[in-house]
Amino acid sequence: CIDGRSIVVDMPVSPPVPRRAAHNFNQKPVLTVRALMEPGSVSGADFAPAGGGLSADEVARWLLTCKRLSTNRIGDYLGRPDAGPVLLALVARLDLRSLPLDEALRFFLSLFRLPGEAQQIARVIETFAARYAACHAAGALSRADT
Repeated sequence: CIDGRSIVVDMPVSPPVPRRAAHNFNQKPVLTVRALMEPGSVSGADFAPAGGGLSADEVARWLLTCKRLSTNRIGDYLGRPDAGPVLLALVARLDLRSLPLDEALRFFLSLFRLPGEAQQIARVIETFAARYAACHAAGALSRADT
């Protein structure tokens, strides 16, 4: 932050995802995430660990920690209606309690690039607003629609 405060992002360990999954995500994010979450659902793309598919929370951790992923592709994926569980899991990992609204939004938008379509942007920002309101339940911005 500008005044030296730190931002807490709850990420214990990045899930075990093969390197080629990052390359495939940058080409076809929807198919790659589907292959990660539902092993065998996408022919020729088996990225899931041996124990089974990844949860939405594990995919969110991967999106936050993998440096090889395109921020444009992350934003495009998170704006999709079917990416709701992953978007919720990603936003839930952010501790926004110590940040004013402008700094929290600036930090959130630094994680990926917003998609270009208005409905996708609205979906992402509404999810952020709900999380920010939950982190500031006692303050003036305690409701997402404020």
